[in-house]
Amino acid sequence: MGSAGNGSRSVLEGVPRVGFDVHLSPFPGTLHAYLQYTGDPQPYDYLMGVSGAAFRRLWNRDDGGSIGILRYENEPFRQVFAALGYAWHTVPADADKEAMLVAICESLAACRRGNQDRLSIAQYES
Repeated sequence: MGSAGNGSRSVLEGVPRVGFDVHLSPFPGTLHAYLQYTGDPQPYDYLMGVSGAAFRRLWNRDDGGSIGILRYENEPFRQVFAALGYAWHTVPADADKEAMLVAICESLAACRRGNQDRLSIAQYES
């Protein structure tokens, strides 16, 4: 991974590709790639179910087809991470890029040490 400072780019090598042509729902799709990368692969359909993303149209039929689940605030995150047995926390919305990179690096380091039960997945607050 590149350094976080001085405007340089940070890249995690070997993360599975994420995109609408791979998985249609952004949060379960990116979580699926992350869990594969960290050695705890979970089926995409399971992540869709436990996050509630598979049922979003039942919550609001007039959502116009929006695929985002962020409108439900932190509930989808709470649900999916509880089902996976992971801790999670938010990174304040006014935090800089460095704070998010630190949170990601700490999460990956915990996973590499085999502490998946202590893994913290950080998400920006809205």
